[in-house]
Formats: sequence, structure tokens, C-alpha cells
Amino acid sequence: MLPVCLPAKISMNGVLFLTEAGPEIGLGHVTRMRAVEAYLAERNVETALVVRDISSPDSCEWLADFSWLPDCRGFDCVVVDSYLADRSKYEILRREFSRVVAIDDYNRIVYPADLIINPNVYFSSVDYSSQSAVCVGGPCYIILRGLFRAARPSSGPTGGVLVTLGGSDCRRLLSRFGSLSETLPLTLIVPEEAARPELKRLFPLARVLGRLDEADMLDNFLRARVVVPGCGQSLHELAYLAKNTIGIWIDDDQTGNCDYYVASGFLKQKITWDDPHLEDKVTELALKFLSSHEQRTRPAFDPERNMENYFRHLALKDNHAA
Repeated sequence: MLPVCLPAKISMNGVLFLTEAGPEIGLGHVTRMRAVEAYLAERNVETALVVRDISSPDSCEWLADFSWLPDCRGFDCVVVDSYLADRSKYEILRREFSRVVAIDDYNRIVYPADLIINPNVYFSSVDYSSQSAVCVGGPCYIILRGLFRAARPSSGPTGGVLVTLGGSDCRRLLSRFGSLSETLPLTLIVPEEAARPELKRLFPLARVLGRLDEADMLDNFLRARVVVPGCGQSLHELAYLAKNTIGIWIDDDQTGNCDYYVASGFLKQKITWDDPHLEDKVTELALKFLSSHEQRTRPAFDPERNMENYFRHLALKDNHAA
């Protein structure tokens, strides 16, 4: 059984979302699927979102145990955003659902799917010639959360530096960045509750926050003069908000985003998590941003039109929406 509330009667345009989160995966998959699900629900599409949280023993093991399938056969479409689902899992889903849609970042496997969507700016640089499914992606498919889509660029009066590295600090960088509080007005977002007391003790000058909801995250983004994120989903949000951003490359799946935003000029340089001069490079760039009056410009993509593309693909069954 799925630990979600399913509609009493699922219509034939219903969409089921399957995704995952965890210490080595972060929250990017969940963030973007939750945003698409919420948009479809606003358009009166029946939806359900199932998250496999690797760090929680009570999480739904949808990837290992398919006993939930009979409860979900009323859904027409299943959307999978996963780095862990192998080809055999997609083959099971394809036998059970009319349409299978894979969310992919880098042509991870050959998908037994009807449609592959790459929701990243670098889609055109990925070779999808191995796929038989229709493949779409690029700036027209970047996913932003609802409040972010409606936001306008702003640099609040607090004007500090905000460090946010995703759902987990898998590279243990927050303790390295904490030392910057002696030089910079610094805020650390620390999703892992157990890590907060020690960081507060070590860096009393830093403002330490826990995991934030969508509204609070947006508020902190808008108030900050400079944001230091990983190079995943947050880069799209910060580019749209036209924020001064110092991206940190944390893993291979962030290479496309990082390279694209460096080439476009949004990121001033590529900085990797294991750079021995990481703190010095971030401090130098942050001080330049804090003293600069440069006006950043928004990228050209329209996030509302992007969400309409997802509606047409997933609810209207149009494989060539954009």
C-alpha cells in the first residue's frame, strides 16, 4: 500500500509521480516533482506523489516492492524522477500504465518509456540517440516552484551571504564555509538537525537556519545579496531571481548546469567542492558582489509557459508540446 492519499476515483488523465530523496541524492528530485504535481492539481488533474526517502525507515519502498500497483492502476500516466530505478523497474511500470514518462538529467540509462524529459538548460548537449522514446528538454522545461515563478528580483536590506547546499551536506562543506563568518555576514542553511548545534557553537557569528519551506527559502533568497548553492536545481531558481550566485560543483550530475551557467556568465567561474582554495575563492567573489552595483539579468525562459508544457505532455498526452 502507498502511504499517500489517493483520489477516491482516479480519472483516466490522472498522473502518478514516483521519486526519491536522501543524503546522497538531496531534495532536487522531490522539489521539481512537487512543483509539477502542484501545477497539475491546480489545473484539476488528479495526482499523487510518492517519495522514497532513503534516510527514513518508514518511507515507501516503491522501488523495491511493487505491491502498491493494484491501488494505482487507475492512473493513466506515471512520471519517474529517479537515479536509482533501473531498466527492469521501468519495464514493470510500462506493463501497468498507459504512459511512462522518465525525468532524466544526463541520459542515465536506455529507458523503456514513452517520453523522456530533461528539465535542464543543457539538454541540447546530451546525446539521446540511444533512446527510442521521444526526448524533449531545455530551457522550455526548467521547473520552478510556484512562489518562485511569481517572484520578482530583489536584494533586501540585510544584504548578506547565504549558503545553501541542498537537502544534505554530503561533502561536509558547511563547516568549511562557517569560517567565512569572521569576514562575511553569513547565513548557513543546515537541513540536518543533528549538525546544527555544533555549527552554532563553532561559528557564533553565523546565522544558522534549519530546513526551510518554499516560502521561507524564497524569502531568504530575496534578502541575500549573495547566494552560495550547489549547482543543481537551485541554480535555475537563482538565475530566474537574478541573484549574485557563487555555485559550488558537488557531483557529476551537476556538471551540465555548472558548465552552462559559467559559459552564460551567470556564474563567474567553476568552483569544485574539493578545491583546496575553496574558502578563499568564495570569499573573494562574495566581497566583489557585496561591493558591486551590477544589475543581473534574468534568463529568457518563461516558467509559467514551461509548466504549461508539462500539463500538455502529462495530462493532454501530447508528446510534442513545446
